[in-house]
Formats: sequence, structure tokens, C-alpha cells
Amino acid sequence: STFRDCLTARSGGAVSINMSSLDVTSSVFESCTATGSLSCGQIVMSGSRLAIAHSRFSGIESQDGVVQVTQASGVWVSESIFDRLQVHDARGSLYAAGAADGVQTMSISSCAFTNCSTASTGGAVSIAMASVDVALSSFSDCSASGSLSCAQIVMNGSQLSMAQSNISDVQSGDGIVQVVGASSLNVSSCRFESLRVQSTRGVLYAVGSSGLDRAMTVSNSTFRDCLTARSGGAVSINMSSLDVTSSVFESCTATGSLSCGQIVMSGSRLAIAHSRFSGIESQDGVVQVTQASGVWVSESIFDRLQVHDARGSLYAAGAADGVQTMSISSCAFTNCSTASTGGAVSIAMASVDVALSSFSDCSASGSLSCAQIVMNGSQLSMAQSNISDVQSGDGIVQVVGASSLNVSSCRFESLRVQSTRGVLYAVGSSGLDRAMTVSNSTFRDCL
Repeated sequence: STFRDCLTARSGGAVSINMSSLDVTSSVFESCTATGSLSCGQIVMSGSRLAIAHSRFSGIESQDGVVQVTQASGVWVSESIFDRLQVHDARGSLYAAGAADGVQTMSISSCAFTNCSTASTGGAVSIAMASVDVALSSFSDCSASGSLSCAQIVMNGSQLSMAQSNISDVQSGDGIVQVVGASSLNVSSCRFESLRVQSTRGVLYAVGSSGLDRAMTVSNSTFRDCLTARSGGAVSINMSSLDVTSSVFESCTATGSLSCGQIVMSGSRLAIAHSRFSGIESQDGVVQVTQASGVWVSESIFDRLQVHDARGSLYAAGAADGVQTMSISSCAFTNCSTASTGGAVSIAMASVDVALSSFSDCSASGSLSCAQIVMNGSQLSMAQSNISDVQSGDGIVQVVGASSLNVSSCRFESLRVQSTRGVLYAVGSSGLDRAMTVSNSTFRDCL
């Protein structure tokens, strides 16, 4: 069926129902308007089940959401197009709210959202459901200009999964994808490109439910040409754990005060593997984690990173109590620069291991800047690692509060230090035995 050139003055739309279920297939909703207060452009439903397939919504102007369903237990939207939708208030193009009790699931598959705009909170998809899956879908050329507006997906619920989907050419007043009350957020094989965020929270933002394990994974995904104006970054989360694997963060900028270039996290566990960060400019650290008990970074590349303030490329701070461990293995830091304190790696953790890693062609020009590793903690171990062609305003590797510093099978070459403290600098904790060992290592052409 086709609904074309229809106008409603108040709530309602092309289809307004209070039924248990609604199935919409192979239908068109086009060039319609709903301008009144609380008006809904095309479909407004109170019922348990909504399914939309092989349909198109285009050229629609609405005061409120274009498609709305409340009291839902299941919503399925597949192989449909949402194009040139203009929403003047909250809830965006597609809005779903679950029933107070029972199952709440939503699936969006093989859909395209293009040239959609929202003026307030909401986004292309605004959801208050427990579990949501987004797959094989695209969001492009969209904007959300209002305060706290979210351009594409905003969700209040426990589980969001995004797979094989793309978000590109989007402008938003707030985060592009947001999940509040999350227990899990999984992003796999997705692309985020040419995104502009005017405020906090960056591209992906998640806040977990208090008292629960809260896990987020990002795998086989790309973040390219993304700009954030304040704190946040590509991924901004308050979750228990974050795993990033086989992903790329490239040609992104975060220039505002306290902005973080790509990942900012408050949580206990961060793991990054087989990933690349390159061509990034940030006011503060490119990757930051606080309240951490464990940080693992392996087989990853940090290249052409420019940090204007403190904390360098990778910053980790441990929780006030409990275990604090960090491992950097088989990583390469190249052509990275910091302008103030920090370095390629800036750490406030008790124990750190660096192995099979390299730091080269980097600079730290500010007063008291440390070009590669600066640590406030008790134990640092470096093994089979190289630092070369580095210029620093202060020591190349620094450990304050150390009980042990062990360097084995490492190479330090063509290093230039403009001030005191040399290449390796360690200050032990008072009242403790403090030991340093250097074995099977080479220092060459250091000034």
C-alpha cells in the first residue's frame, strides 16, 4: 500500500492503532506531514508486536517520531528505507518503548537511514527496550543539532549489538550512539566515518548499570575522520571492561579542553589487541583509562599521534585499592609527539611490563616532558624492547616511587635529552628496598 501527501494536525499519522500486533510489508509512506503538538508522522502504535519489512518512509516532516510503538515486547524492522525524515522534537525517525514487564527485543536489519534530521533528544533510532540488534544497516548524511541530541541511536536498555553496519557523514550535538543502563555493548565489523560531535561523549557512549558486570567489545571496526569538540572520543564509556580487537582509529581530531582522541574509559579492565591508532590529534591522551585494575595492550600500532597537553598517547591510572597491572607487548609507537608532561605511555599503576615493543621518531618538547614512558608506580620491567630517534625535554623513561626497575635485552639509540635525568631515571620509595637491574642492553649515541 501507498500513503502519499497526507497531513495530520495532531497525534496519529497514516496508521494510528491500539492493537496487539501490526505487520507492514512492501508499503510506501511518502511526502507526508504531521505538524501538531505530539503529532507522529506515519505510524503510532500501542501494542506488543510491530514488524516492518520491505517498506519505505521518505520526504516526511513530523513534530514527533515518524514511527512510534509503545508497550512493545517485540519490534522487527528489516530491508526498509528511511529517507529525508525531518523531526522537530524528540524521538527521531523510529521510536520503540517496551512493556513494563516481560520480554523486550528489537531488531533492525538491512535498513538504510539517510538525510534524516532531529532537533532534540532522540536520533534516527530512539529505544527504551531491553535488547536491541542492529545488523547490515547504514546511517548517513544525518544531523541532530539540539542540545543533548543524539544523531543516530540512543538507547535506554541493557544490551545493544551492532554488526556489519555503517554510520557516516553525521553531525550531532551529542554522542552518535548512546546506551544508558547497559550490561553489554558489542560492536563488530562496523565503520564510523566523517562524524562531527559538537559536545561530549564522542561517537560511542555507554554507561553501565551500577552493581552489575558491564562489558563492551569493539572488533574489526574502523573509526575514520571523526571530530569531537570536548571530552569523549571515538569510544567514551563507564563500563567494567572494554575489549578492542582488530580495529582502526585513523585521522581523527579531539581539540577541546580535556578532549580525548579516541578511547576514554572509567572501568576496571581494558584490553587492546591487533589494532592501529594513526594520524590522530588530541588535546589530551589518545587512549585513557582510569579506575583500572588491569590494562593489556598487544600487537598494536600507535603512529603519528599528536597530543597538545599531558598524558601522551596511552594513559592508565589504577583504582585506589586492589591490583594494578599493565602489560604492553609487541607494540610500536612511531612519530608521536607530546607538548607537556606524559609521553608515549603515561602510567599511574603499581606494576607494568613492556616487552617486544619499539618507540621511535618521537618527541616531547615541553618542560618536564618525557618522550616515551613515565610511570608513578612500584615495578617496571622492560624486555626485548627498543627506543630510538627520540627527542625529549626530560628523561626518556622515568619511574617515580619505584621498588624495582628491570631492563633486559633492550636497545637505546640516537636519543636526545634537553634537560636533566638522562635516558633512564628512577626514584625509589622511601623506606623500601629499591633495586634496578640493566642486563644485555645497549645505549648508543645518546646525548
